[in-house]
Amino acid sequence: MSNLLKLHPEFRVVLPEGATGGTGKLEYQGVYKVAAMLAGASTRIKVIIPDPATPRLGKIVNVTNNGDVLVLGALMGDPLPPYVTLTIYPTLASGKPDPVTLEGRPHEYPTGSGFWDLHDIGEDPNGPVVTSREQQINLLSATAAANEAAGKVTAEVTRWNAEQQGVQSWKADLEADIAQSTDLMLGVANSVPYANLAAFPPASTMKNRGAIAGDTGAVYQSNGTTWGNPVAYITTPSKTITPAGTNAQAQRVVSDLGVVYDLDTSGAAVDGIRYKQIGPLLTKYRRTSIAPIDVREGGAKADAGERDLNAGTDSTAIIQAALNAAASGNVRRVTGGGLVYRVNDSITVPVGVELADIILQIGTNGKTGVLVNTRSKFYGRIIGRGSISPDGVTYLQETGIAPATADVRRAVIEAECEHMALGVNGRFAGGNGTNVRNWDLNVRVQDIVGRVGFSQGYGLLLPGAVGCKGKLWGENIVRHGLYLSAGARDNVFDVDLEDVTSNSAVQLNTATDQPSTEGNTVTGKIRNSYVGCTLYQQAAASGLSDNGGATRENDIRLTITGGSNSKYALLAEGLPGATGTCRNNNFDGTRVLGAFVSNVGGTKSPLVKLRGTPNATWRNCTIAATHDFHMLALEHGALAGNVSPIDVGLIDVRGGIIDTMGGANTAIYSSVVLGTVAVNNIELRTTGAKFFYSGDAQTYRTGSLRRARGNASFADVPAGGSAELTVTWPQAITAPRITATVTSVSGVASGETVQAYSVTSTSAKLRAFNKRTQPQTIDVHYFVEGD
Repeated sequence: MSNLLKLHPEFRVVLPEGATGGTGKLEYQGVYKVAAMLAGASTRIKVIIPDPATPRLGKIVNVTNNGDVLVLGALMGDPLPPYVTLTIYPTLASGKPDPVTLEGRPHEYPTGSGFWDLHDIGEDPNGPVVTSREQQINLLSATAAANEAAGKVTAEVTRWNAEQQGVQSWKADLEADIAQSTDLMLGVANSVPYANLAAFPPASTMKNRGAIAGDTGAVYQSNGTTWGNPVAYITTPSKTITPAGTNAQAQRVVSDLGVVYDLDTSGAAVDGIRYKQIGPLLTKYRRTSIAPIDVREGGAKADAGERDLNAGTDSTAIIQAALNAAASGNVRRVTGGGLVYRVNDSITVPVGVELADIILQIGTNGKTGVLVNTRSKFYGRIIGRGSISPDGVTYLQETGIAPATADVRRAVIEAECEHMALGVNGRFAGGNGTNVRNWDLNVRVQDIVGRVGFSQGYGLLLPGAVGCKGKLWGENIVRHGLYLSAGARDNVFDVDLEDVTSNSAVQLNTATDQPSTEGNTVTGKIRNSYVGCTLYQQAAASGLSDNGGATRENDIRLTITGGSNSKYALLAEGLPGATGTCRNNNFDGTRVLGAFVSNVGGTKSPLVKLRGTPNATWRNCTIAATHDFHMLALEHGALAGNVSPIDVGLIDVRGGIIDTMGGANTAIYSSVVLGTVAVNNIELRTTGAKFFYSGDAQTYRTGSLRRARGNASFADVPAGGSAELTVTWPQAITAPRITATVTSVSGVASGETVQAYSVTSTSAKLRAFNKRTQPQTIDVHYFVEGD
């Protein structure tokens, strides 16, 4: 698929108040990045305001010539196109607004137009929709079956017409015979041919001749001889009904479920018959309507208590029976009525079935609450027992939700998981390396427990996950809120995490023997966590070969706010001595705020550290925090004892602010030996002597690193004269450059000007000139920048 579509020229994006336009980018999912590039699709865009009358409606255009934006997409009949994410960064005179993100699968609509109007497939009820291969096969099978049935009907109609002709012929012959006998005609006038023997008249008045009770529907002459049996020429399929007999309690077999019932007027009505059940309980879930199955109908007891480890009746088998019945019937939704049920074993949601509005209290240490299959849906809450492993093995995987088999796809989960070791675990228990794909997750986790140093204490654990997306809320988590590893790729998550007590709230991790963790996007907020976010590379496990797995090409945009437990905000670190193991990661737009205590745990660490991370970008980021060590450290990655430092390529630090909030620590620290660090147009605010430190000549910077601005007012400047005043700024600026402009005058503007002179590292003098013939007040604004 190499079709290029144009963004519809009439599409407009709503910009924030005061925006003058914007810039942006187009990103393709996974391997389609290369395909889009080869096809000539656009990757960078900008936003212009085509109509001043509507200044908040921006048009998306090509960044080079304001022309069409081209996207890689699908025409009608093509395979499913990739997801495209369009991110727009509005431009404001001051401040930094949140980016605008649009996402969808580009497809031509209307057919033949060559346009994409930014609707996703299936979002527009009049546009194209997606059918799976399974649906297509079902449609073809249904069509073939319908054609076959139509052929059979046609054949039966033909046969019936032929038989009807035979009957009509026989009727003519019969009428001719009847006409030969007046007596017969009189007899036939009072008789009716029939096939229902039980309803045959008890007697005939014709010639006082009685009817033959056991006859076969033959027509008789008055003398008792027959004229034939016309009924025998008409063959009608019969239905045999087995009589109930004389026993009022005769048994009835329900064929679809194989359950025996007794006829009983006190029972429930099924198909017009009242009965009471004497067979298995699970058949109470038999449905002929579309109402959801309620587990209480089958006897499930909602008598458990939230975090009451001993209360309640085990309802595992009853809930499972309801789900199994839903899987085999015409109702695919099972509900718990919003009540709490104890389950001593795992509940498995079958393929395509939904379990909703239910609270499950796990009743056995170490169990998983819910196992999901492909296209399963779970909407509910799962409460664990809070079992902390005493030895790192026992109770290791007390889990809320996990896949029931390998390669579970398109599951939908909207759940709360609490008081357990793992909230949602994407690893199939039957083996490592089996991926979950395209899960849609909205998960809230809290009180996630575990033994420190073991694989416990995760909110959302997705090793090897592909194409999953969603929202994660979490608080009071021992180890990690979100953990992507071992080949996890093209996942998109927004997080809101607080109080992760002993490790990183968000971690992306790869061992070199694993597939690369790549192409993931993580946005959102993190508060008072031991570490905010970590991108890490580790060596291959013992006995496994290195296949080049890397943590690479991930997009991280987080707001990380410190607290009393916060050691540092962000760490990206490659494998010591290896090249490119943690590379090409993007932290653009990240913000670090609040108070951090770097010596939590006994050792100091920079607030943000990029160590052995080739081609990382830190652009338009904000650090405004208190800390007692380096604010931003850029290091080559050679650890102690390693004499071969990592070539970090180009680390791009551009735009944004670093403010130590009055602290005396170093704003930017660089110890890169191989590679280049480029620092461009970043505003640094610190009172420290080590405002910027570089341990290598390869590190360079351009543009202004420190800025100050302010306003001043000259009162009653004489007519045709001038006035002077001194302005100062709080932080020293080396070789400052200052500009000043007149912003207003109290009278009529007549070309008033302002001039700066006697500039020092902390002050300057301003002189305002009044061009009017009478005194007036002159207001000015000044701007200082330098190193």
